[in-house]
This record gives sequence, structure tokens and C-alpha cells, in this order.
Amino acid sequence: MKTVSRKEAKERGLLRYFTGVPCKRGHICERSFLNGCLECCKQRSTSHEWQKANRKKANITAAKWRNKNKDIANARFREWRKHNRNKAIQACKNWYQLNKDHASSYSKKWRKENAGKVANQISKRRAAVLHRTPSWLTNEDWKIIELFYECCPKTCVVDHIIPLQGENISGLHVPQNLQWLTEQQNAVKSNKYSL
Repeated sequence: MKTVSRKEAKERGLLRYFTGVPCKRGHICERSFLNGCLECCKQRSTSHEWQKANRKKANITAAKWRNKNKDIANARFREWRKHNRNKAIQACKNWYQLNKDHASSYSKKWRKENAGKVANQISKRRAAVLHRTPSWLTNEDWKIIELFYECCPKTCVVDHIIPLQGENISGLHVPQNLQWLTEQQNAVKSNKYSL
């Protein structure tokens, strides 16, 4: 087979070329501009087929690699998540739906092991409510707030429309600032407020 450099092949408009130099995996064969070494390309396609046919083994191998290379794996995942935010959110929702019991037990375990952090969050929240509750609230306003909490549907939680601990704006703990949201909607909203 006649040797042709990549540059020459490009100038001549060829789709493939042969340099006679081994690729980084040691194959001496034709190369394409898109996929590089054709032998490596064949191995990659058979690797994908093997992964599909042996999903459990592939997952175990991938998990072992992630455990050995946590920093690299986490950096790659953060980068992917940054560019695929909606897919990442949907994947989390799907995982949660399939693993509610595990998520619940993990959450309980975490709260038990981090009782100090949980107590701090609760006291911070209580202080924010007290700090953001105006002194001019009437007894009628307090009854409305209490009734709002009592009548909240079981599938919802009480949320402050303008958050009590927002970054740029803080609302008041008053009846006009209360709404019902599902837990999922409330978690997405967090301490954000948009006009």
C-alpha cells in the first residue's frame, strides 16, 4: 500500500490515507479523517456492542474505574451536568422515583449522623421566620396563617412566594406571601424569586 501523509491526502481530497506509521495502539493500517485509525474504530464499535450485551459487567468495570479515578470522574460529570442540565435533573427525578425507599433511608441516616447540621438549619429557619414576621400582624392574620398551614393538601407544602432567606430579596411571613407548592416544585424554587 502506498504511503500518503495526512496533509497530502487532504490536499488530494482523499477520505482515507496510509502513513505506514503505527497508531498509538500499534496498528499499522489506513486512517480516516473523522475516526483516525480504522482498526481502532472497529475495536471501538465492537466495544460498544460488548457493553450493550454485557451491561452488568460494563457497569461494574465503569464503577471500579470511577472509584479509582474519583477526581477525574467527578470533574467529567460536573462538566457533563453543566452542559446537560435538563437531562441531569430528569435523571435525578427518574432515579428518585425508582429508589424512593433507598433515598428516604439515606436521608434519615444522614439526618441522624449530622444532627448538629440539621439543628442549625432548623434554628436558622426559625430565626428567619421570627425575624421576617412583622409586629403589626393582627390576631386575624395569625389565624389566617394557621388556617393556611392546617388546610395545606397532603401532597403540598407551604411556601413563601418571596423567600424569607432570599439572596437579593427577602419576603415577610404574612398571609399574602404564602402559597402551596408540591415538595418537588418547592425544592426547585428553593430560595429564588423571579418577577
